[in-house]
Amino acid sequence: MIHIQADCSRCQGLCCAAPAFDAAQGFGHDKPAHQACCHLQADFRCGIHDRLGEAGYPACAAYDCHGAGPQLTAHLANQPAWSQRADAAAVFDAFLAQRRLHEQLLLLRLALPRAAGLGPELQRLLVRVEAAAEACDGGAAAALEAESRALLRGLRASLAPPLPPGR
Repeated sequence: MIHIQADCSRCQGLCCAAPAFDAAQGFGHDKPAHQACCHLQADFRCGIHDRLGEAGYPACAAYDCHGAGPQLTAHLANQPAWSQRADAAAVFDAFLAQRRLHEQLLLLRLALPRAAGLGPELQRLLVRVEAAAEACDGGAAAALEAESRALLRGLRASLAPPLPPGR
């Protein structure tokens, strides 16, 4: 079973390099995607992690990769770190896709106990998303995400109380 909990000690600081940052959203400074944050150290640890909020990075403190970073880092364990690769952009793209898969796992796992009639269909989708996340198959992320959204919308509709007449 894929772990959907962040563990920065098992990651290469992918969240500090892959996505773009926007200072206006609480990231302290603007940073383009695929560029390491100025606070990311050579050991892939944040140099201001113990004071993110006071340094103007509350969004970094709140960010959660849901375990995508450690999963991809483990998957690439026998390869050079992204900082030493000519194809670092591909690693960053893989991280962003992996994060999408992990977000889907989180949502589907949360929905499963309430799924009622959609339970078997949701369980089958959960197995497929889990397999893609296990394999770090970022190419499957978009299609699985669309399928997850549609299924979760159906679940939401089945759980929503009926609107009063005239609404």
